[in-house]
Amino acid sequence: MDTQASQPIPIEKGWPLLGILPKFLGGGDPFEYLKNIMLEKGDFVQLNFGPKPVYLVSHPNYLKRILMENYHNYRKPDMLYNVAREVAGNGLTTSSGEFWLRQRRMIQPFLHRKALVDLFSEMKEAIAERLDDMAILAKNGTQVELGDKIGEIIMNVTVRTMFGKGTLLAEDVTKIGLRAARIIKYMGETLYSSMVPKWFPIPGRGQFLDDFNATRETVNQIIAKCRQEKETSASLIQMLINAVDEESNEQMTEQQLFDEVITMFVAGYETTTIALTWMGVVLNSYPEVLEKLQAEIDQVLGGRSPSFEDVPRLTYTRQVFMEILRMYTIAPLLPRALNQADHLGSYYLPADALVLVFYHGVHHNPDVWNKPEVFDPERFTPENMTGRHAFAYVPFSAGPRKCAGDEFALLEGPLVMAMMLQKYNIHVLPNQTFAAKIGASMRPAKDVKVIFSNRVAA
Repeated sequence: MDTQASQPIPIEKGWPLLGILPKFLGGGDPFEYLKNIMLEKGDFVQLNFGPKPVYLVSHPNYLKRILMENYHNYRKPDMLYNVAREVAGNGLTTSSGEFWLRQRRMIQPFLHRKALVDLFSEMKEAIAERLDDMAILAKNGTQVELGDKIGEIIMNVTVRTMFGKGTLLAEDVTKIGLRAARIIKYMGETLYSSMVPKWFPIPGRGQFLDDFNATRETVNQIIAKCRQEKETSASLIQMLINAVDEESNEQMTEQQLFDEVITMFVAGYETTTIALTWMGVVLNSYPEVLEKLQAEIDQVLGGRSPSFEDVPRLTYTRQVFMEILRMYTIAPLLPRALNQADHLGSYYLPADALVLVFYHGVHHNPDVWNKPEVFDPERFTPENMTGRHAFAYVPFSAGPRKCAGDEFALLEGPLVMAMMLQKYNIHVLPNQTFAAKIGASMRPAKDVKVIFSNRVAA
């Protein structure tokens, strides 16, 4: 490949030997730091991660090349996926090649919008249960952490849709929710461990193993129970047990089934929990958005419980959720390594180069979005979406490996928003500042302290 035509790559050197690691891992908002590098130096920048050069890309044209046109050339780097594989094995997130394609064929139909009709009742009931539990908090004006309350709702939804009603007792749902949260926290904190010096402390290994082994035991017991009882309930686990690959006519082994269940369990819990935690921050900052959102919920639902047919009518609610996913990109970075040298635009990358696809940077690139720092749900009206670059909005990635659960999240998120804001007001306590912390996901670094109060629809 011709390297002579390559344009010089802007470099963020950082400190001698350590590069940008002290600032990236130093306790501030790491994604805001990377965004500012992008704004200053452009949407293709070499970062010195210690002694290793890493390339930060933040433009839809580059994403199109990496995620679709030449995606076979961009592999998942072992050094950044080993922790994920320790949890998810060969699940959809971590597998590759023909095995990944086979698993994708088997799983995708059960996460398509048409199949979600069968899961809607479980989803709605699970949300309503946890919202009802919050009534005493609203009555007493009790201060709570918003992420904890959202997490309880989403965990109940995840358990009910994944395993079916009555599979776990309420206290067991709480236990598995706490374990899942700690597993996700450990994964996030160790994601970049291979890129830091060996002396850099990474605590929590023992707790992680205890949580993972306990979760594995619980999930395997549920799988065995479902196989034995041959249930026909509308649960994802039963659908996966019965799934047959249309080309090989094979079903999943026990290990494959566990890997996919834990992948969907962790990913489904994390994405919506974090997005709806940021929702509280957004609606506190943009009261006009909250007012319009509540007006739509009142007009569409009229005080009754939502039906599946109501969901498409909650158009502004969906737009708000989509804008939250743009403003606070839940999965902000995707690491890839090159099998062979390639050009991204006019930039040359050698074989084995490490690339960080910066989704959050794309979502805040002023060459891609008008006034990207302004929260504006109107970006997602049909008129404003027309003509937009296919890789400009990528909260679920894009291309052949786009997240299989995107339709599930785009049903669950707006539904939780509508049911919660129909029932309660959310008062974010004053004198709080909000930023993200280092991890696989863009989680708030500090608690989001709120008080719920009962709402009477206008």
